[in-house]
Amino acid sequence: MRTPPPSESLLSFNLSAASLVDEVLRLPSASAAVRAVELLYGRDVAIPASLLDQVGTGVRLPLASVLQSPAPLATLVAGRLRPSPAWQEPAHALKGARALARERYRELQAALVGSSVRSAPEPFASLVRYTYGIDDRRWLWADVAKRLLDAVVILNRGALGLLAAIARGDLALDVGVPTAGPRWTYDMPMSVLDVLAEVLPPAAVPDFGAFVRILQQSQATVERDEATVRYRSLFAEMLGLATQVEAIA
Repeated sequence: MRTPPPSESLLSFNLSAASLVDEVLRLPSASAAVRAVELLYGRDVAIPASLLDQVGTGVRLPLASVLQSPAPLATLVAGRLRPSPAWQEPAHALKGARALARERYRELQAALVGSSVRSAPEPFASLVRYTYGIDDRRWLWADVAKRLLDAVVILNRGALGLLAAIARGDLALDVGVPTAGPRWTYDMPMSVLDVLAEVLPPAAVPDFGAFVRILQQSQATVERDEATVRYRSLFAEMLGLATQVEAIA
């Protein structure tokens, strides 16, 4: 008997978890990956050493394996999902969102102070300076942070969509989080779910162990031969010729 495909909400959730893991893999070093996950989830969440070994190597998660997963590839963090009856009213959603955003900022400030006490930053460790990513690409730390946090928002949205589908009865899945109560439900207006995804702290932790297994099942690598390098160089040159650049006096 053929196994039915995963539901749309589960597919979206798993793809968003894979997107965040891919951004972690794009970081320039294992230490940067450890620090990023610590800031997002705290010290209780650790990345397996076998996944850290892949950070900065250019490896990408095979999309087919992610799509075929019948189980969630991330775990919801119940303590960060605090539904309120007020969220059912779009008029009150923005006020609650601002309060959540301020709380999240204060928590990050506390983490910054704590890290400064543990060890003094190096002279060139600054948000305005750059780091080297894979393929010798120069990335600003601000760009790195944006990519990571954008992926967090996408994962939050996937988590909220999953909870909404369970609350509606579209999906029978136990994720360890109540999806409805006497006066509230995660089956909220789309606009409210979008706002919540932006302001909530990371509400789901990728199953890093599962992603290690997915990578191990797909060991295919793309050899960067001379023809590929020359093609990329020519493509970049053509883009440069098509771009209007103003001379600076």
